[in-house]
Amino acid sequence: MIVVYVAGPMSGIPDFNFPAFKEAEARLTEAGYSVISPVSKGKPSGGEYTDDRPYTWYLREDLKMLLEADAIALLPGSENSNGARLERYVAEKLDYAVGTVDEWCEGKIYAGSS
Repeated sequence: MIVVYVAGPMSGIPDFNFPAFKEAEARLTEAGYSVISPVSKGKPSGGEYTDDRPYTWYLREDLKMLLEADAIALLPGSENSNGARLERYVAEKLDYAVGTVDEWCEGKIYAGSS
């Protein structure tokens, strides 16, 4: 089963954009993918996203999760997010299949294609 990591904007968005991440995870799961999301997987400490840790801590944790995936699905607005752009860059360098959540759910992206 293909493991897809969800990437998207979080900083400066109400509720850290959790609703969009959760909706994407549900859609991708329904489409038959195993999904890793910074929102649902949680952090090693079991904590939630808060403002009491530096941005770089969250970015490191998210990159660790990305490395567990085979592919990446991008939320709308990813192109404006420094973190999501970095995650996409890493995914492309690792030869992951890359596409939007919609493209994955519509079967337009396949693992091994980017």
